[in-house]
Amino acid sequence: MGGYDPARIEGINLQDYPVVAQSTGRARNIYLVGRSLGNNPHAMAKVGDCSSEHWYFLSPFGWGKYNLGSYTNLQRVVDWFGESLAVESEARITGST
Repeated sequence: MGGYDPARIEGINLQDYPVVAQSTGRARNIYLVGRSLGNNPHAMAKVGDCSSEHWYFLSPFGWGKYNLGSYTNLQRVVDWFGESLAVESEARITGST
């Protein structure tokens, strides 16, 4: 994959690559089915590899031990997901090569 080369990303318009696109009807249906099954919309699960396996990945937010500094606009996210941010998910595990 090579190292980081700033020249490779120069001129990329990030507006062409939205992080969160508009939700689709299918996404809404998945959400509604989950709700009908009793899933909590205020819960999230950690998914990933060694970067998300360690306790320091999001857990302090669930424990209330954090300082958002100048990112206070993210408090709503922390409040929405609450203690679920500290749950150790089975969907995160250290990979091996």
